[in-house]
This record gives sequence, structure tokens and C-alpha cells, in this order.
Amino acid sequence: MLTLTCRTCGTPITGDTLEELTANVQAHASQHGHSRPISPEHIRARLKNQHADRNGREHNEHQHG
Repeated sequence: MLTLTCRTCGTPITGDTLEELTANVQAHASQHGHSRPISPEHIRARLKNQHADRNGREHNEHQHG
């Protein structure tokens, strides 16, 4: 199970696959008024960064917002 936390409201969003997580993130983001789709690449980068943050490691990837 993949989980990504919404930066706007803190809600955990889950999916069994990257494709399912992407669809769920896009649906959730639309509830916040985001009209542009969030790409699987962006979600993959967020997952990587979130994992690094939880493990206390620094990361050099560009973060949005």
C-alpha cells in the first residue's frame, strides 16, 4: 500500500499501485480546487521525499509548494 499525505489538509491518501494512488491523489486534489492533473512522476517524487523525511535523511530533490 502506498500512502501520500496531502500537504493542504494532512489527509493520508492511499493506493495499492502508483496508478491507483495517482487517481486518488488527483481526485483528492480536485476537492481543494486544483484543476491541473498531478502526474505520476510528481507523485513518485513526493513518495521518495516523504520516505526520506520519515527516515531523517536529507534530500536534494526540488519540492513544490
